[in-house]
Amino acid sequence: MACGLDKIDSGEGDDIVQIKPFKAGAKPPKVYMWQHALCMTYLIVFKRMEDFFTLNECEVVSKPEDADWVVIGSCGSFKNEIDINFEAIMRFGKMGKKQLVYGCLPKICPHEYREYRQYVDLYVDTGKPWDIKKIVPEVKVAWDDVPEPDGMRKQDYRQFDPTRRFVVVQYGCNATCNFCPHKVGIGRQKSVSRANILKYVDRVLKDGAKLLFLEGRDLGSWGTDLTPKDTLADLLKDLVSFHDYDYKIFVNQLGGNWAVRDQKRLVDVLLDPHIANIHIPIQTTSDRLLKLMGREPGIRELAPFLEQIRAKSPRPVLRTDLLIGYPTETDDELEDTIEFANQYFDEAACYGFEVHPNTPIARMNLPIFDDSIIRQKVQRVSDSLSKNPNMILHFGGQDYDSMIVREIRKASIGRA
Repeated sequence: MACGLDKIDSGEGDDIVQIKPFKAGAKPPKVYMWQHALCMTYLIVFKRMEDFFTLNECEVVSKPEDADWVVIGSCGSFKNEIDINFEAIMRFGKMGKKQLVYGCLPKICPHEYREYRQYVDLYVDTGKPWDIKKIVPEVKVAWDDVPEPDGMRKQDYRQFDPTRRFVVVQYGCNATCNFCPHKVGIGRQKSVSRANILKYVDRVLKDGAKLLFLEGRDLGSWGTDLTPKDTLADLLKDLVSFHDYDYKIFVNQLGGNWAVRDQKRLVDVLLDPHIANIHIPIQTTSDRLLKLMGREPGIRELAPFLEQIRAKSPRPVLRTDLLIGYPTETDDELEDTIEFANQYFDEAACYGFEVHPNTPIARMNLPIFDDSIIRQKVQRVSDSLSKNPNMILHFGGQDYDSMIVREIRKASIGRA
């Protein structure tokens, strides 16, 4: 059904095939939507896709057997997720269904994707979600006129809470990490304007929101692509200024380099009582490894920033991500990272290093640790951090069961 993949291989991300013109009087299709492990920002986009279909009189069905089109939200962040997505594409394809694939998978895994392209009729790039209009005979409500959703589809929540709202402040990513598949899949940063963010927050607070989760892949860089430029510190000052409401803010994906760069202004606003949770993914404390990763060095310069936050009572919860087993990592570098995380953070997500073939590091000819060695390193981190009675530890998308344990642990120590 599908043909060449030249545009996907080059990273342009346009659709694989030309959809044939609709016949006069064609009915809106019945659509079945399936996703696995989309990151939060693109789960929100997936919900907006569902709303687009509904507003344009397409029936969103609950069973693939009843659908004309299957719409897949695909992720390629971890190897286990890649396999699950490809299996779904093949399964639905063998049912004889037309398939639209949205998300990072084709760009992250272009060579593997070739094996499954026979089942795919249309690829929609993460940066062009409005291209789903190509399967709708008559578009009555344009993509730009579909309101920003208040959250995900209900079936995509691990635990649905109507007081939670996910505030997408940024699409794409501004970081240059050479190991990360996200940048390959989602492209360059595109910040949402401060005016639009505040308008959305005002609306959801009036609707009863209590928890606001700021979403983006590199939150510290928010606003640097706008004209005129804007800063996260200034955005946060506005976000904590809705004085008529009782609410908390979760700050996700604040890169350590940005926290170091704007420490004074950021720490002042992050100590506001509205700020409940701050996520700073350090990966490692080793300047040598950070440079090798394509990240800015200087994580240890975060110490005064973190100490000021920890000195407040009550204070925000501090979370981090650790990348374990990066090529050439030494035992001393790993131990130093463990000690830093133990000293300054309340929660850590530990990820064993995986090589994605379409990322820059795959072409750097670095010696890669065997999987068995990486598992030993991850276990070492787990054993060390688990000794801290106040530390919450999990392994994110590499081990979904650990996320369930995480929630139980949070509840047990009163941090739910």
